[in-house]
Amino acid sequence: MPATATSLNPPKLLALWLALLVALAPFALDCYLPAIPTIAKAFGEPVAYVQSSLSTYLLGFVIGQFIAGPIADQRGRKIVAALGLMLFAVASLAITQSTNAMELGAWRFVQALGGGAVAVVPAAIIRDHYDGVKAAKVFALVALITMAAPLVAPLIGASLLSAFHWSAIFIFLAAYALIVCLIFSLNVPETQTEHKQALQWGQALRGYKKVLSHIEGRRFIFLQAGSFSLMLTFITGSPFVYMSYFEVSPELYSILFGCNIVVMIAANRCNAFMLNHMQPFTILKWGAAIQFVAVIGLVLLALSSSSLWLMVPLNAIAVGMMGLVGSNSTMGALSHFKPIAGTATALMGILNYGAGGFAGLLLSAVKPETALPMAVVMCCCSAVAFYYSRKV
Repeated sequence: MPATATSLNPPKLLALWLALLVALAPFALDCYLPAIPTIAKAFGEPVAYVQSSLSTYLLGFVIGQFIAGPIADQRGRKIVAALGLMLFAVASLAITQSTNAMELGAWRFVQALGGGAVAVVPAAIIRDHYDGVKAAKVFALVALITMAAPLVAPLIGASLLSAFHWSAIFIFLAAYALIVCLIFSLNVPETQTEHKQALQWGQALRGYKKVLSHIEGRRFIFLQAGSFSLMLTFITGSPFVYMSYFEVSPELYSILFGCNIVVMIAANRCNAFMLNHMQPFTILKWGAAIQFVAVIGLVLLALSSSSLWLMVPLNAIAVGMMGLVGSNSTMGALSHFKPIAGTATALMGILNYGAGGFAGLLLSAVKPETALPMAVVMCCCSAVAFYYSRKV
């Protein structure tokens, strides 16, 4: 018999364990952002070369999810999470030995394979046991706990960089992965027992085809991909815009970056309250609309004054609306795919990080000299989310 929601863990406790897994991605992306100029200087290479390791990580993350999603459905959630965390930890330690941007990028790719494997597990476990509004509330609770990660990650990175060497950031990431692996293994039972079977890649590919061919589910997936890629575009472009173009310090950058997370947390709490009175899809539509208005404001601002103190709140609103969009779009998509929730989660991650990686590469290829390219790419991403929000 599969574990029930009760035997699995109380929802709040389960949310905590799953949030530790989800937090791996923002830690991996955000911890080293303040160190990018320092790493570039240490390697004697342009900042853009080191910044490209963000896109390399996103590529590896996509591939990791593509491979791990069907394995999680066919062989179980726990084994996928454990192997992913161990691979992530080993690659993090290898990164500390990098001497140039190419080596850094290569090991970041391997690190991301492990991170991508981990990423497919939490949503699949929630979908194994919850439906509808209940699932949306558990997703929102996991998101709320996880939001502490991108809030503190740049601060941790800046502190480690100030006190030690840039490599200390990746030692921290390795230690985090190993600790989470131990906690997760001891506290969360296997939830995928009902459909467990020998691994069959033909069936895995058919699962991906099934998800993509489902019109309603596909709309939620594309909607989330647009909104999520907006956030990744900001993560990729903000080190240049804030620290190079506006010349703020790594410490101030961490604080300004944290403003986005504060708004996201506030939006998440509003979402939790509104779910008691409104349908998740109504909240989703409002979030996508507010996000679109904010990025239009960013483009207009970048075309005129490019004031930092006007740009920060607009960025915070645009990114922060993931607090309304993220959990509700995840619930909407996975509600159609319970037996293959791991595959569906993997496809969502593939499109989220694939679209975000493409947007980041596009931004890097432009070689921005102002804040305008980042604002334009964010606006394009939000337009996709807004379009599909009108369809659900």
